[in-house]
Amino acid sequence: MKCIGQDRMVLLSSAGGAVNGMTVAWGGFGVMLGEPCIFFAVRPSRFTYQLTEAGVDVSLCTLSKEHAGALTYLGTRSGRDGDKLSAVGLSPLRMPCGGYGIAEARLVITARKIYSHAMMSEEIHDPALVSKWYSREGLHKLYIAAVKRIYLAE
Repeated sequence: MKCIGQDRMVLLSSAGGAVNGMTVAWGGFGVMLGEPCIFFAVRPSRFTYQLTEAGVDVSLCTLSKEHAGALTYLGTRSGRDGDKLSAVGLSPLRMPCGGYGIAEARLVITARKIYSHAMMSEEIHDPALVSKWYSREGLHKLYIAAVKRIYLAE
């Protein structure tokens, strides 16, 4: 839980030859539909959303503290404007089981999407959370992905 909620992770999605990463801090780990899973949320306004919708494979990657600036950049810039990974000195790495990871990552969790659903404000049971997190932008789409492999840096 610390990886995604406190340290933040990079979500990598790819489709049609394009690879994009964005920082995510909302999500978790568990079991769903009998599979070990990761779940994460992406706003439809993000370029990563288009790639996540179009593709099947995703990954969540953790970076060392020396890449704190990269996490900020990946979370605040759009992939529509260029290759964010190379802009911060990170290298996409084709994973043996499909999808992409980051060569410089300490941990790469590769996964296959199995479920997604657009969040709805009327389904958030605490109205204060809606006004706190969604007063300026639209709601996220929640994705659940079955873990395929976990890679640790040596």
